[in-house]
Amino acid sequence: PFRGHSLVPECSVNYEVASEEEMDVAGKTAIVFGGTSGIGLAAAKQLAAIGATVVAVSRNPEKASDDLPAGISLRKCDVRDRDALSQLFNEVAPFDILVSAATGGVRSCALYTSDAADDLLCVALRCLPHVQQTPAPGLSSPATPL
Repeated sequence: PFRGHSLVPECSVNYEVASEEEMDVAGKTAIVFGGTSGIGLAAAKQLAAIGATVVAVSRNPEKASDDLPAGISLRKCDVRDRDALSQLFNEVAPFDILVSAATGGVRSCALYTSDAADDLLCVALRCLPHVQQTPAPGLSSPATPL
C-alpha cells in the first residue's frame, strides 16, 4: 500500500495502488477541469492515451495547443459558476471520471498582479468544493475526490 504524506501523521491515510487492470479506463468518459495546461493537461493526455474519451475543460479552451491527441475535446466552463457546472455535467452525461485540476494560475511573474492573485485564490479555493458539491447526475458511480 501507498502511505500518504508523513508530515502530519494523523492526516496520513493508507491507499492501495490499483493495478493497470483495475485502472482500465478504455471506453470511459472523463471530465478534466483545468485540462488545457499543467497537471490537468497531463492527466487528460494520459487518460486519452489509455483509452478514455476526455472532455478537457477550461475557462479559456482557446489557449490549448493545436496538437491535442485524439480522444480529447475542449469545453469552456468556469468552475466558479455552479449553473455552468450543472449544464456541463448534464451535457456530457454519462461520464465515469472527474478530475479537478483547475487553478486559474498565472504562468508569468510579469502578469502576476494583485487581481491575478485574487483570481488564483478564488479558483483554487472554489474549484474542488464547487465540482464536488454540484450535483453530477451523469457520474456513473460514486466518486472519491483526488
